[in-house]
Amino acid sequence: MESSGFETSSRSSLSDMSNISSNYHDVVTDRNMEFIWWIANRLTSYDEEMHKEILEDFFTDDAK
Repeated sequence: MESSGFETSSRSSLSDMSNISSNYHDVVTDRNMEFIWWIANRLTSYDEEMHKEILEDFFTDDAK
């Protein structure tokens, strides 16, 4: 049984849309992490221990 070109192209389009959405999410997540690192570095530039605590708290809260 042969599948029509429409079905194949339709499946391909949905897959492409999913990949685009996933790639967009990755870019947004990467940009958010860059901002978090930037702000954490600025806020704690004089206190390395505080910097570590902020990052540990962030990742601990995020995991909950």
